[in-house]
Amino acid sequence: MMRYPAQAISLWLLVCCLAACSRSASREEAEQWLPAAGKWKLREVTVNGKPVYRDGEIIEQFGEVAFSRYMEEVSFLPNGDFTGNFKNDPKPVTFKWTATDSEVTISDTVPGSGSWSIPYARLQENAFEMNTETTAYDPPNLTKIRLRFER
Repeated sequence: MMRYPAQAISLWLLVCCLAACSRSASREEAEQWLPAAGKWKLREVTVNGKPVYRDGEIIEQFGEVAFSRYMEEVSFLPNGDFTGNFKNDPKPVTFKWTATDSEVTISDTVPGSGSWSIPYARLQENAFEMNTETTAYDPPNLTKIRLRFER
């Protein structure tokens, strides 16, 4: 008879662990974690779901959109600035980041120039993924880009 309560407790613990592991970050955690890291390092870039960059190496994809302009390190400053340098360009570039109820948005200071999003489901204390969709690389086709950064 003790077997069923023990199984029920084990199942309850498993459900709690899975729920805790899969929960999304909050706005408050985003506002704390992103600036606290100092510099975030680019680990992976995917274009339309295919890897084109991983750990400092370009991965050629025959017949696919080339993605050669990227920032290897970025920083989120507490004042709302998002800064980094594009590869082989010493001049720093600054964008603005804002935490909303559902995601972090990174946008240029020029209105209508596009933006990137970090859904809270893709944010952890030591890593995040940011996404955008654009027709700039392969007009008129929509290109989906995902960047993964880690501490």
